[in-house]
Amino acid sequence: MRNAEWERTHPACMARHPCLAIFMAFRYGLTWPEARGLAAQGAFVRRERWTDKRLFRTPGALVWVDAVPPRVVQGADFGREEFLAKDWTDMGFDQGDCIEHPGWTHFLIDETAVIPGVEEGITLVPGVPWVNPFGVKVSGHFAGLINYSQKITGNEGFRPTKTIWFKGDPSANHWWDVMVWFDLEPGGSITMPVGIWRLGAYPPHSNIGTLYFPRPTGPTPMLARTIPNPFSAACRVEITGTASDALLINGREQALPVTFTLAAGGQFTLAALVRNPRLQPVASLDLEVTLSL
Repeated sequence: MRNAEWERTHPACMARHPCLAIFMAFRYGLTWPEARGLAAQGAFVRRERWTDKRLFRTPGALVWVDAVPPRVVQGADFGREEFLAKDWTDMGFDQGDCIEHPGWTHFLIDETAVIPGVEEGITLVPGVPWVNPFGVKVSGHFAGLINYSQKITGNEGFRPTKTIWFKGDPSANHWWDVMVWFDLEPGGSITMPVGIWRLGAYPPHSNIGTLYFPRPTGPTPMLARTIPNPFSAACRVEITGTASDALLINGREQALPVTFTLAAGGQFTLAALVRNPRLQPVASLDLEVTLSL
């Protein structure tokens, strides 16, 4: 209901803050289910006796918007008394003769996520070079059996970083169980030599082995979250901070800091854009988002 009595008794406040007119539909004496319904529509809600904290609903969580910094409501914050109370309201705080309207809110986003890797396994053909077809360096390992007198080789783009010979008996079987870690530049190649190894009474076999590495993927959006306009009018959105490797707003890359206008009833989606998930396997958002009238 419209708080006509408050408007009549607070003309000075109305004169200083004409934008309060859009918030005059204050409600009070609400139950928690009623307050929760208002919060779901974007309202700030509190118990009437609370003078220092309000609740605001973000996607997936209730947030104390007046905490420093704003934080998600914990189980210990909210008890039986709050669920049974009948003094919930969406009115702002009493600041002397003026009610501080909920004309702004801000919250922090500090999230990280590991990007799942997809491992590639390629069986090498002895004597046939495998050329890195990607436009980025790949780092992986080779595992297999080769003749003890031979080595995994490559062109100038191939850099072995570590080699482990697990077992072998050159005097008897002429084979080694080997693992080679390597870096391979774009266009670089790796070659398993042609050779013969004999294991006990088995017939001679060629060198065998498999190349393993995380498959490079294209730019990947991560940590996407949607933020609605909590007001009944268009609001100003300001975003500062960092994102790895870049910030996406509604799928478009934006340079930080960024400011834009969000229509009433509108929403926007934030995400971290990781350009090369293989070289940068962790995505992060470290942002401060402010919405104001």
